[in-house]
Amino acid sequence: MAERFLSKELEAEISQRVHRGQWHSADEFVRHSIKAADALLELQAAIAEGDAQIARGESVDGEKFLDQLEQEIAQAATPETEG
Repeated sequence: MAERFLSKELEAEISQRVHRGQWHSADEFVRHSIKAADALLELQAAIAEGDAQIARGESVDGEKFLDQLEQEIAQAATPETEG
C-alpha cells in the first residue's frame, strides 16, 4: 500500500465531498482535481501569452475586428451580379 501524505483535515474534506455525492471515490476526486489544476495552469499560460502579445503591440482592437468580420460575412452572403 502506498504511503499517504495528506493532513487529517484534507482527508476529511475529501471524504465529506465524496459522501455528499459529488464524486464516487477519493481517487475520482483527486483525478478531477489534478485535471482542474492542469486546466488552470493552461489558462494562466494563455493569459500570460496574451499579456505578452499586448505588451509587444500585437493586439487587435476587438470592436474593429468584429466590425470587419461582420462586413466580410455580409459580403459573402450577398450574391454577386454578373454584368
